[in-house]
Amino acid sequence: MLVVKDLIVKNKNTNNTFVERVDFKLDQGETLGLVGESGSGKTLSMLSLLDLLPHNLVADAETLTWMGTDLLTLKDKQLRSYRGGRIGFVFQEPMTALNPLHPVGDQIAEMILSHQYVRRVQSDVQELLELVELNHEKGLYHRLPHELSGGQRQRVLVAMAIANRPELLIADEPTTALDQSVKHQILDLLNRLKHEFGMSMILVTHDISSLRPYADSIVVMKKGKVVESGRFKAVINSPKDSYTCSLIAPRQCQPVVINDHRTILEVNGLSSGYTTKDILGFNHREVNILCDVSFQLQHQECLGVVGPSGTGKTTLAKALLRLCDATGSVQYEKLDWFGLDRKTLKQHRHLMQMIFQDPYSSLSPRMRVGDIIGEGLKVFTKLNQKEITKRVDEAIESVHLDPNIKHRYPHEFSGGQRQRISIARSIVLRPKILILDEPTASLDRVVGDKVLDLLIELQMEYGMSYLLISHDWSVIEAMAHRVVILDKGQIVEEGTPLQLRLHSDHSATQKMLMGS
Repeated sequence: MLVVKDLIVKNKNTNNTFVERVDFKLDQGETLGLVGESGSGKTLSMLSLLDLLPHNLVADAETLTWMGTDLLTLKDKQLRSYRGGRIGFVFQEPMTALNPLHPVGDQIAEMILSHQYVRRVQSDVQELLELVELNHEKGLYHRLPHELSGGQRQRVLVAMAIANRPELLIADEPTTALDQSVKHQILDLLNRLKHEFGMSMILVTHDISSLRPYADSIVVMKKGKVVESGRFKAVINSPKDSYTCSLIAPRQCQPVVINDHRTILEVNGLSSGYTTKDILGFNHREVNILCDVSFQLQHQECLGVVGPSGTGKTTLAKALLRLCDATGSVQYEKLDWFGLDRKTLKQHRHLMQMIFQDPYSSLSPRMRVGDIIGEGLKVFTKLNQKEITKRVDEAIESVHLDPNIKHRYPHEFSGGQRQRISIARSIVLRPKILILDEPTASLDRVVGDKVLDLLIELQMEYGMSYLLISHDWSVIEAMAHRVVILDKGQIVEEGTPLQLRLHSDHSATQKMLMGS
């Protein structure tokens, strides 16, 4: 069906090559897994099939054919019948791929009307919503993307991609930042639709383990080149390249050894929620996100917080930082954290810091890296500019980056580098507690392992305690001493990672362990 030979993607202005001599083929009804680290050229290779590359990049190949048609020779008008018609594309980040100003139903309808003349498009949209298992959501047709969960937005993108019954479906990182249960639901959905419509499929991912039940063949890329390819089981069972081995190998990092068992943070009866009203302001309804959450955190301990999407993990982090309304008791050593007035809280803000889930959106695109890292020092300390510059340089060096980067902007860095910048911004204030919200969710396995090693190194160096929020059980096992399982805003189970793996009896824990 698809034959790609000697594919090259380069910058037409500078001649820098991003994809070099890539070869692969896809048979009818087959699923191909395209795996590699960030910047390896996976997405560029897929975008080049439909001439969707950025304007400064150009693709060329000895052979690039779909069912015998040379895609490189097609004019733009001819390519339009392929884009979203014969070839469907599920883009990487649903929040940016969907138009924030239009209801999701209208966006699915637009995809249909771009390729077909349909008199009753709403019924077709409803049929697609049923196919992607969103028909039970009342009023979803008229809801905006930000009103949906991550899993629901991903299903909307799938509905748009299959709207015209394509022959090939390309899914670019379809499960990034989703928890284990939702991730498997999306992959199962894609696999079911593939068989139902008789499609071929390409799954682009940095998580090789997620391909195990689905992929027939695999292509492993690194730095724009194919380092290994073949039938999936053969490559997984007998990898020949060291990079492929590193993707399959278990994580090597381990939690730090705790020598001081004094309690540094004690949380009792923490609850948080909000009130909804109808359009006239009547019929108030209380919605609870967190309900009576209690736990302790020891000095230099890493406590894992695990649970399905929407269960209150990030709300817990925001409540501890007093970034949202919450009730209960939070004691930092002998300090009543919730009892501090605004002025006193500002004096103690540096004690508890947070690394947010998406480093790209949490860093201001208008500020240079040095200003981003030093901003907290200007707000919370009385250091002069010379002392601030010195502390910023020390923070950048501690995350293994060159201090000269402080004159550059966030968009000039890779995902792993941006995450290191986020870490530097947090540790520059010398916090005692660091909250990590999905620190490796948007990173590939190799870069993610480096970030975990760095976090463990910094924990030992500065004696920090971590509250680690993650949906990836391998990350929890690599760093956490204890784990609490959140489900529907309540702690339903707790223990060490090993205890929960061997003796868990709660469905929420078992779902998180699924596929880990």
